[in-house]
Amino acid sequence: MIKEVFFRIKERLMQIGLFKTIVLFLTFIMLITVAVLGIVLQVGKNSLEDQLMAKRWSMKKDVAQISCFYSQDAFMTEDSIEEMRYLLSKKLQELAIEPNTANARLYIDAYSAQGTISIQSDKKSIQATAIGIGGDFFMFHPVKLKGGMYFSGNDLMQDAILLDEEAAWQLFGSNDIAGKTVTIGGLPYRVAGVYERPQGDLETLAGSEDTTVYVSFSTLNAMKSASVTCYEVVMPNPVEGFAMDRMLEINLSSEEMVKMVENSNRFSYISLYNVWKERAARSMKTDDIVLPFWENLARYKEEQMMEVALWQVVLAGILLIYWGIKGMIWVIRHKPTAQTFVKIGDFISEKFRGAKKRAKAKRKARKEQEQNTYIDE
Repeated sequence: MIKEVFFRIKERLMQIGLFKTIVLFLTFIMLITVAVLGIVLQVGKNSLEDQLMAKRWSMKKDVAQISCFYSQDAFMTEDSIEEMRYLLSKKLQELAIEPNTANARLYIDAYSAQGTISIQSDKKSIQATAIGIGGDFFMFHPVKLKGGMYFSGNDLMQDAILLDEEAAWQLFGSNDIAGKTVTIGGLPYRVAGVYERPQGDLETLAGSEDTTVYVSFSTLNAMKSASVTCYEVVMPNPVEGFAMDRMLEINLSSEEMVKMVENSNRFSYISLYNVWKERAARSMKTDDIVLPFWENLARYKEEQMMEVALWQVVLAGILLIYWGIKGMIWVIRHKPTAQTFVKIGDFISEKFRGAKKRAKAKRKARKEQEQNTYIDE
């Protein structure tokens, strides 16, 4: 059967001619390439959990995830976050945007800062990078746990810490340490769990190379007088750009001290085009905003996906232009009437029906053969 099909294709290609055969072959290869690049884009969009909170929050695509990255000089505090929450709730109320049910939350948010702290156990003392978190941080950043559980920045008691594997082994010589106690600044803190810190050349370049622990923002603030450098929110986005516009309206810092990103839309073709258009500016740092490692990873992924999208658009454009011109030439030469297109449609339908009948006959023959084989046995 395969040999027969191959022979028919070969015979047909010989009738078409060498040039047309090459064109058809290249068209087929380019179509496959465009499809594969589309799959790569789709996989790339869903490869970073930190960028998918909007999708996890609502499958209806009626919300957006916005990240605000602040300079240390913006001096964003927990009071600043509370003020932004108040302004955001007020804006949404003024626009008559309400939750679907009485107990539902209209938006979800988190904030964080980074510093260095000293941690002691009965065995050892270490210095570690600490990310101080508030709100529902681990809903936005579901780090992979090796043991224990997450804690929330909304907890009444802010006495928990999440260690990476390196810190756990240095302090206790084990990953199974949930519930144990460490000391920070002379105060006891409960180990909520141990997580697996992403490691690799790319993660190192992004800034995830040091031993890193998670504590509450209030803990880090008590040690280092921390300033919020990242505020993230998932909120209603009934029309394109609504969420970003609201965040710009409630922003408490100057435009020079904040960088805002719509995470849920950053891998669209338009966003990737903007990445390509602004590639020179992206490579030149002119502010003192230090991005967290998860945002650096996302920016690198943007540049990767931008190249993939560029190749896909170029190949698709070449196909559209070539076959569009071929179609115009055919129309000019043959001057088809409405009846011509009806005949073409009938021809295609007839071929499709014929292929369907043949497939049905083959299935019937295969079924009869299986039944005969069963009877013989």
